[in-house]
Amino acid sequence: MAAASLLVLLSWIACAQAQHASTADELHGHGVSASLSAELFLRFVRERAGNCEMHNVTTEDGYVLTMFRIPGAGKPVIVQHGILDSSWDMVIGGESKSAVALAIASWGYDVWLPNARGNTFSRKHVRYEVSSQEFWNTSVADLSMFDTPANIAYVLNVTGAKSVTYVGHSQGSETMFLGLAEWTWTGAPSPRRAQQQKARTFLESSIDLFVGLSPVSYLKDTRSALLWAVSHAHFGDLIYKYDSKAFLPHTWPSALLEQQLCFWITKFSPIKVCEIGLSLICGVSDQDDKQRVTAASGVVPAGTPMRNIVQFQQFIDSGRVGDFDFGAAGNLAAYGQSDVPNATFSTIKVPMALLFAGNDDLAAPGDRARLLSELDARHVSHKIYEDFSHATWFVGTDEAFSAFLPDLKYALENKVLPSSELEPPSMLV
Repeated sequence: MAAASLLVLLSWIACAQAQHASTADELHGHGVSASLSAELFLRFVRERAGNCEMHNVTTEDGYVLTMFRIPGAGKPVIVQHGILDSSWDMVIGGESKSAVALAIASWGYDVWLPNARGNTFSRKHVRYEVSSQEFWNTSVADLSMFDTPANIAYVLNVTGAKSVTYVGHSQGSETMFLGLAEWTWTGAPSPRRAQQQKARTFLESSIDLFVGLSPVSYLKDTRSALLWAVSHAHFGDLIYKYDSKAFLPHTWPSALLEQQLCFWITKFSPIKVCEIGLSLICGVSDQDDKQRVTAASGVVPAGTPMRNIVQFQQFIDSGRVGDFDFGAAGNLAAYGQSDVPNATFSTIKVPMALLFAGNDDLAAPGDRARLLSELDARHVSHKIYEDFSHATWFVGTDEAFSAFLPDLKYALENKVLPSSELEPPSMLV
C-alpha cells in the first residue's frame, strides 16, 4: 500500500508540474515559466480588477518577497496562500464570484497578496544566491517570525492604516497561529527567543481579525496521503538527504521530465493519476469544480524549502507545533534550550473567524477538535462547511463560493462569523 501510494503521489507531482505548460498555453498563450511570471499575474488581475501593483518586501533576515496589491479605498486585507502555493491561488477563479482575493477587492477593501519565501515569486535574498544552501535553510516557523511581520509592517507603512485583517489558507493560517501564540521558552535568553517574542508583540497589536480558510494547526491525525508518505514512509527525510534545498520548484528541465513521466505512467496505468492528485494531498469534494482544478494545476506547485516539508513531518510525528527540531544539541545552539520550543494556542487573543472544510484530509477532524479545544473561545467564531475539501476555497463550484463568500464578507465587516451559522463544539468529530 505504501509503495502504491508513493507511486501515485510521485506520478501526480509529475502531472502537476507538466500541466504548468499545458494549462498556461490553453488559457493565456504562455509557456511553462511564463505561467508563474509576475508580469502575467499583473496582467491577469488587471484585466479582472482594473488595477494591480507589485511590491518588494525585505525581511529582517534578508529575504526579498514579492507582494501584489489590488488597490481599494477600504481597510487593508492581507490574503496569504498555503504551502506549495502562491498568490495565484486567490485569483485563479478569474471572477469576483469565484476567487477570494477578487471578491474581497470587489467589496471595496485594499487587498494585498504576499508570497512566502522560496516560492516562484519570492526567490531573492540580499546576501545569498538562490542556488546556495543558506537560502533554503528556512521553514514555516521563520514565516511567522520574519515574513508575516515584514509584510504587515510594509502594508501599514504604505497605507497609513493602524491595523490589517489577515486571511490565511492552510499554511497561511499555520503561520499566523505560530505568530500569535506564546512559545514554551525554558532556556537562557537567545536571539531566536527575542525574535519570536518581538514578532508576536507586533502581530498582536497590528491584526484586528484573523480569518482562517481550512486552517492548519496540529497534524497528528492528518489523512493526507502526501503527508502520510512524508511522515510514515519518511519521504521527507529521504529527499532531504539528497536534496536539502527546494521541494517542487518550478523549472524548465523538471517540467519537461515530469511531463514525459506523467504521459507514460498515465498511458499504461488504469489509474488516472493526474485526476486524483488533489485527493491524495488533501481530499476532494463534489464542491470542487473540475475546470477550476485544471486551471489551478497550471500554477501549483510553486515550490517551498525542503526544510519546510521536514518540519511538517516533525509536526505529524510529534503531535506538536513550534520551531524546527534540530535535536538536543542543535536546539541548544539554536534556541538556548535542548527541547524544541512549541506554540501554546490558548494564549492567542486576536479575534479569529475560522472556516473549516468538512471533507478535508489535510486538516483532519481530530486535529481541528484539538485546536478548538485549546483556543480561547472568547476570541473564536467558526463554521464547518461539511462538503468542502481543503482546496474548495479556490477551486470550488459556483454553489460553493455562494455558500462561503457571504460569511467571509460578514466576518470582515463584523470580526465574527454569523452566529446563526456556528457549529457547536459537540459536532467536531
